[in-house]
Amino acid sequence: MLEVVENSANLALCFLIVAAIAWPSVRRWRLTALKSRACAQMNDQAFGSTTGRPERSDVGELAAYAGLIAAEYAWSWATIDPDVIRAAAFSSDVHIHNGFQLVDYLHHHYESLGDTGRTGFSDRLLGYVGEQKAAAILHAQGHAIDMAHSSTHPVWDLLVDHHPVNIKTVSDIASIKSEALAHGHVTYLVPEDAHGHAAGNIEVLHGFSHHAADHAVHHAIAAAHGETASHATGLHLPWLTVAFAVRRNWMAVNQGRDVGVAVGFGVTESIGRGGGGMIGSKVGGLIGSALGPVGAVLGAIIGGLGGGIAGGAVAEKIKHKPLRGALDALSASLHDYGGNFAPKLDQIAAYITAPLVRMREALLDLESQVSARQRRIAWWIWPDFRTVLLEEAANFGRHKLSSQEAEARKLLRIIETSRNSRVYTDIGLIMMNAPEISELLGDNACKRAKVVETQKTVFHWRKQLNPAFLPPS
Repeated sequence: MLEVVENSANLALCFLIVAAIAWPSVRRWRLTALKSRACAQMNDQAFGSTTGRPERSDVGELAAYAGLIAAEYAWSWATIDPDVIRAAAFSSDVHIHNGFQLVDYLHHHYESLGDTGRTGFSDRLLGYVGEQKAAAILHAQGHAIDMAHSSTHPVWDLLVDHHPVNIKTVSDIASIKSEALAHGHVTYLVPEDAHGHAAGNIEVLHGFSHHAADHAVHHAIAAAHGETASHATGLHLPWLTVAFAVRRNWMAVNQGRDVGVAVGFGVTESIGRGGGGMIGSKVGGLIGSALGPVGAVLGAIIGGLGGGIAGGAVAEKIKHKPLRGALDALSASLHDYGGNFAPKLDQIAAYITAPLVRMREALLDLESQVSARQRRIAWWIWPDFRTVLLEEAANFGRHKLSSQEAEARKLLRIIETSRNSRVYTDIGLIMMNAPEISELLGDNACKRAKVVETQKTVFHWRKQLNPAFLPPS
């Protein structure tokens, strides 16, 4: 029997030791659970504000600008007449097989020349292009064609059915008559649109056009300058901008933007962004062309993007002009309304600080109750929900009082600033948000109505600029 009692005492002692060790952890767990429950009960309402989303960013539109500009340059190079490419390759020791290589060749061998040198270069290139075009026409007619092995071969350019032929891509036949007379054994072929009368060993090659060859050369040189791509960008970029503007404003109309406002915004965006992008691409391409074809493309893209962004900023500034006017009108009406309370600023300050006194008294009473309950032995053994709830309420009250005091200090500073500056816009705003105080101090219904009217105008234009905007209720 004694052994049983001793074992029971040992078990009880072990239990007490385990309980003593575990009790602080269990108590902390209970306190945490009770605090969560108390906070959930105190925050049974959700407070927040809903602000409108800004309009969709312009990343997609800017990417489209960059893609269009790059495509215009690639297309301008791809559409260079193949005869010009073959002529340039034939007349030089540089490997030229496509438009990009031709543009790079012109950048290094044409751009560095003066006006006289450029004229001579383009005239020589025109002659070689004429040879290529004439050879193609003669080959299509069934003749056997052998090209001279060198671009500097004397007297003749082609052997047509083993007969020497010199191709003269001239606009006036009179300019070659003396040379043709000196080489009577060589046939001189001239374009069908050349001026003058062909006679003797000078013959017109039908289908061979001086104008077409000259246009091909000038198109290639313009492509090397970036002029062709720049011109095409100027034609197509505005339409791309219009498409994005229409899409953006159509979506805005579906969200609440007025149709008339959407049309005006669309025109403003198209002119601002499209014009800025077009000018920027031209300037950027011109500057970048100094570094070659790649530099021209990159310069045009960077310039186009920069111009589009700058033009868009100008367009947004224009679009915001009605809102700025509405805000100015609202500020003026608030100043007029707030001026009605200028002699009563001390009373307003008293009304602002009065609730703080009551809050401090209520908080002291609540803290006293919490302190009294936490001195009880029962609290130290097993915390109760009522005490935890009161403690959380006191914590919330302290936080609320602190925020209210900060807000009151801000309002008191506004009152003092208005008193010194005699600008009562902020006073008007305070009194609009505190109708109970304004009524006690003597409200002016007409001036209040004016503020409400101008405020509605501000909300209207905010809604037009951002259809997702939700005016405060």
